[in-house]
Amino acid sequence: MKFLFESNYKDGQDRFVHYTEDDKVDAQVDFTPDDDKKTYTIDSTVVDPSLRGKGLGGYLMLEVANHARKNDYKIINVCPYAVKFFDKHHEKYSDVLK
Repeated sequence: MKFLFESNYKDGQDRFVHYTEDDKVDAQVDFTPDDDKKTYTIDSTVVDPSLRGKGLGGYLMLEVANHARKNDYKIINVCPYAVKFFDKHHEKYSDVLK
């Protein structure tokens, strides 16, 4: 599954998103960039119920982590899924966590 990056898609938020063949969103992670502090705050993660349990939330976290590494930003977790994911995988992503 390929996720698209959409910058400033809504009120200063960016996201990684997956669309179905009929252009409906079935998975996304929203995050707010703060260019002054060089941080991305993960606000929410949504995966369609029909796709849950297949690791898509984790892939979304990987997209944000790689994006943060590429841009030399740190991640702040507000979304409960992101908090749980990065707590579980802290060692692997410690370089991008604030």
